[in-house]
Amino acid sequence: MNYERIEEEVNVADRSHGSTRRRLVLGLVVVLALVAGVRKISSSSGFKTSLESTDSTNAKDAWMQRSDVQQYMKEKVVFSSVPEDEVHVLFKKFQGDHHRTYESEDEEANRFEMFKVNLKEIDTLNRQNPIALFGITDAGDKTADERANRKMSSKWSNYAQMKESLPTEMVEAAKNGPEAVTGKTFSSKIAQTVKVAASEDKFEVGQFAWATEDDCAACDMFPYLSAYNLDNSPENFDWRDMGAVTGVKNQKNCGSCWTFSTAQDVEGTHFLATGNLTSFSEQQLVACDIKNDGCDGGFMYEAMQYLANFGTMVSAEAYPYKGVSMDYDEPTPTCDTDLLNSKRESYGDDIAHVSGFQMVAMGEGYEELMKVYLTKNGPLALAINANGMDYYIHGITGCETIAGSEFCEAGSIDDHTPCDPESLDHGVLAVGYGVQEGTEYWVIKNSWAETWGEEGYYRTLRGTDHCGVANMVQHTVVKSA
Repeated sequence: MNYERIEEEVNVADRSHGSTRRRLVLGLVVVLALVAGVRKISSSSGFKTSLESTDSTNAKDAWMQRSDVQQYMKEKVVFSSVPEDEVHVLFKKFQGDHHRTYESEDEEANRFEMFKVNLKEIDTLNRQNPIALFGITDAGDKTADERANRKMSSKWSNYAQMKESLPTEMVEAAKNGPEAVTGKTFSSKIAQTVKVAASEDKFEVGQFAWATEDDCAACDMFPYLSAYNLDNSPENFDWRDMGAVTGVKNQKNCGSCWTFSTAQDVEGTHFLATGNLTSFSEQQLVACDIKNDGCDGGFMYEAMQYLANFGTMVSAEAYPYKGVSMDYDEPTPTCDTDLLNSKRESYGDDIAHVSGFQMVAMGEGYEELMKVYLTKNGPLALAINANGMDYYIHGITGCETIAGSEFCEAGSIDDHTPCDPESLDHGVLAVGYGVQEGTEYWVIKNSWAETWGEEGYYRTLRGTDHCGVANMVQHTVVKSA
């Protein structure tokens, strides 16, 4: 077998994704699987056979002819069909690639068992997501608890609890869709409940009216954006191309994703207000926002309230991120108040003066408003269910429905892998959107380093509230001076 030719085919197929490192990882997985004699999903009882057994329709035929579908069918590997000894070869290669050393033979044996469990989850994720590829990543030998360390705890990820912390009137109105809330403000004083009263009316701090299609913070810099609305918006749009997005960051082993989501939202609004792209301090939020829980999680809108109340966000250079894990007794590390107070009244490229925040989306039916608002106001902070993201390589996550049939093996989904839109355990940043061969998607910036996913980004299905992408979306408002 010509392994060089195989690897070159993989590289050619994946060049559109732009990452040399990712192509090498993908090539390694596919080549090793071929050496082990693994069957591809396209020739097994999995993805392709499932589709072929359904009634043939023009829509399904068109789906099967899509080049992206055919490519993913070629790339996906069924790890469950690999013999034990050959899985061990994969594990040894994984150890070398990710610099794993274990303290004892027992620990190595336990990690190998975990590796096998994770391969099964990767198989399931590949069945659930027809045009996304999942594979062996740095998380290959980690337990579920270890992987959860960089996501938010259940205290902060429960959608019902999130809504309980918001004004009841707003939550009830939001159920009726964008037309019931756009342009309106909501006071927490209206809802006379113990839970809302306990929030000390903090929702009002920095609250601007709910986002509308007419809001356009970007129009001073890009006047042509004012022409867009719900009936007229670009098919593809990406703020990375417009200069409003900083480089991909790494939150490390800390559930501080909410701080990265918030800080990077500020980076976009600060850029549009001032023309300066500055990386802002996640550590300020981790250490100083006492309403949230540092490495244990937090709500982005509460972080935005903290910034509106304090008034200033300092740069990451001035207050660097420490990346500490959850190994301290207090909910946050010590806040450097001297630094913050010295910067509070300052103006400059490295200071953001946050006026407040806007709610943008809270449920199904808000994605068109999200799309227009993102186009005219910059990247958006949002919460999402991060199921399976540890093993994401590239592609569009989600399962499309065409001609009444879902193009994934719904019956094969394990109980521990569904992407529950009511469990929003990860804070991220929507920077753009697009269409790939008829499939609409969001472009999402993650905070797990640029070696993860599509150079630190991933794409997810748009228009179906996939993984709760539209359930909790908010955006900062920044002063220009």
